Formats: sequence, C-alpha cells, structure tokens
Amino acid sequence: MWEIYSSKKITSEVLERYYTRLQQSGLAVGTVRYVHRILSSAFNDGIKRKILASNPCKYANVPRRQMLELRVLSLEQAKQLLAVAKGHQMECVLTLALATGMRRGELLGLRWKRY
Repeated sequence: MWEIYSSKKITSEVLERYYTRLQQSGLAVGTVRYVHRILSSAFNDGIKRKILASNPCKYANVPRRQMLELRVLSLEQAKQLLAVAKGHQMECVLTLALATGMRRGELLGLRWKRY
C-alpha cells in the first residue's frame, strides 16, 4: 500500500493521504495513529543519522479518535441491575462499579480475597 518515495517526496500531505487510505481500507484510527508514531520515529532516526533534514510527520494531521457517547444507567436501571444480580457472584463487582464509577479494566485488575 505504501509506494516507494525518495525522502524529498515524502511530505506531510503525502502522509495525510496515506493515513486516509489506511482508514478507508478498514484500519482503526488507533492503528493509523500507531503507524504515524512508527513513521515519525523512523524519520527522527534519519535526522539523528544526518540522512534527513526534517521529519514530515511533524506537520502531518493525524486522524483523531472519535469520542464515544457514554451511556449511563438511570437510578431506576441501576436498582434493577442490582436486584437481578442479588446473590450472583458478580453482585459485589456490579455494586462496586455502580458506587464508584470504576471502569471495567480497573475492576478486573482488583484482587479479591475470600474470608
């Protein structure tokens, strides 16, 4: 997908078109941003080795992540969830999540000890 360019032809505009093509091919924005970081690092190495004069990634516009719309449970929905979870092994985790607002990864990172 990446054509071979001499270092003088790789501009921020060329990179932006490349990022657009990557997105159009189905890659996620996070993956495209990762590609940008790798390219930027490679160009910086070229500058350190005095092969390149500048890094075209510095001025390229990188796709931004879309903010997800948060879905929050209403008080009634939270009560229903806790009522359904009563006695289930996940009751404690759900109660903690609702009471603290902890994210899934934070909850899964906890160590539980039975007494």
